[in-house]
Amino acid sequence: MISSEFLRDLNLLLGQVLQSLMYFFPELCLLGLLIGLVVMSLFPRLNYRAFWYLSVGGMLLLLPFYWGQGQFVFPRDIALYLFNDTLALSPFILGGKLIIWLATFFTLLLSVPAYNFPSLARRPAEYFIFLMGACLGLHLMLMASDMITLYMSIETVSICSYFLCGYYFKKTSSEASLKYLIYGAFSSAVMLYGMSWLYGMSGSTQHLGPANFWPELLAMEHPMVFLAWLMALSGLLFKLASVPFQFWAPDVYEASPTAVAAFFSVAPKAAAVLALYRWGLALPEASFVLGPYAITWGHVIAVLALLSMFVGNLSALGQRQAKRLMAYSSIAHVGFLMIPLLAPGAWGMTSLLFYLFIYISMNFSAFLLIDRLAMEGKTERSFLISSWSGRGMNLPLWGVGTVLVMIALTGLPPTAGFTAKLLVFSGLWEFYQASPDPLFLFLFILGILNAALSLFYYLKIPYYLFMVSGSEEDTSESLWQREGMGLVRIYTGALFAVLLFPLVLFFFKSDWLWASIQYFCQS
Repeated sequence: MISSEFLRDLNLLLGQVLQSLMYFFPELCLLGLLIGLVVMSLFPRLNYRAFWYLSVGGMLLLLPFYWGQGQFVFPRDIALYLFNDTLALSPFILGGKLIIWLATFFTLLLSVPAYNFPSLARRPAEYFIFLMGACLGLHLMLMASDMITLYMSIETVSICSYFLCGYYFKKTSSEASLKYLIYGAFSSAVMLYGMSWLYGMSGSTQHLGPANFWPELLAMEHPMVFLAWLMALSGLLFKLASVPFQFWAPDVYEASPTAVAAFFSVAPKAAAVLALYRWGLALPEASFVLGPYAITWGHVIAVLALLSMFVGNLSALGQRQAKRLMAYSSIAHVGFLMIPLLAPGAWGMTSLLFYLFIYISMNFSAFLLIDRLAMEGKTERSFLISSWSGRGMNLPLWGVGTVLVMIALTGLPPTAGFTAKLLVFSGLWEFYQASPDPLFLFLFILGILNAALSLFYYLKIPYYLFMVSGSEEDTSESLWQREGMGLVRIYTGALFAVLLFPLVLFFFKSDWLWASIQYFCQS
């Protein structure tokens, strides 16, 4: 017979769930969109346009729900915890979800079979289902305050990513997807092992939130706490493509459809680095005991940032394939994204969100122009940078846009890429003056050196476009010369202009974006 105490606890739990649902409407809307796409997949006569329109409309419908969430969280001084403290909601988390929304929305805009990948026209349902599933998983990853919730959200994103990677349905795509799966399974196993240690030592799975286990664990002053914490971080580092979990990125970017590679380069990284930032908020002054040494959160982040910068930049120097170059570029940018994690606070929040917003514009612009240049040919070598020789003169507007995007990725004026890096390094210098550790000085000096080093491979693409003439004229018909492609040319050019616009605007008017981002950094 069911006891009255059990019923009372059950009613209390159900009441908490129903109350939490009031603040969970964007995620419920995404779940409804996902179910709608699954139902549509039962009708085989529907073409990709129906799925595309529903996905774009569903993403636009999310915006008023984000605004509604803001009405709940902005008046509060502390984060709002949902579903028995397993998820959190704050202005900072809401700002991160808007960045994920932007990355997913631009991925949809890039996903047009006429100039992207024809396999989408043949099997559209699964593509949009997995893309929306990944977006939902990224939302939950960012909000997770419990290790079990964090693990499940990371696995949701990973499983969707494995399928998206192989959507060309070619041998190389299948191999890259399998490699992605193997690396993902390994990082998940390491992460689960670390989480099990943390749970065993604390008796709790709450790694963030008001009742997190860190004060109790840090008081033990046991080296196994540090080792378990590092292992638990591996899942986020894998999604971030940070050293030492970066090996999957080049092959996956090369074999994936260009729109998917652009999504991988921004959305999972944004969610992972923002989730890491929330870890830093719980461990700002924490010291892990490792023998005679005391290792802080800042030491670990600084070492990972430096390694990611050097591995990404040095590996990119010899790359000849454009998408592999962008993969190593994204690994290098991980190092710059991790610098604001050193000092969680007003500077860290604002500079991190600023950098991520500009990073979306830079990377999606880069992948769009790579797709545009590659589609001028029809061979397997069309993504080789050397095959684009002399095309800058034939495509002057795209060539000028290429120069602008590449100097933005380097971090040079007159682009907002320069402003983003300036904010990161100026904040790092102030942090070093407040905490004069030689490691942070090395990070400052070597970080600037890496920014200069990236110039050598980013300008490789403009060099081939304008300074190297083609070996012989390509007489084959490109995709862009086919009949009926005029509207696609206009659409692609307009999208490229939209993506480039913030890179110029927020160099001259960076205070506009800075003021908007500070609105999301109240807690």
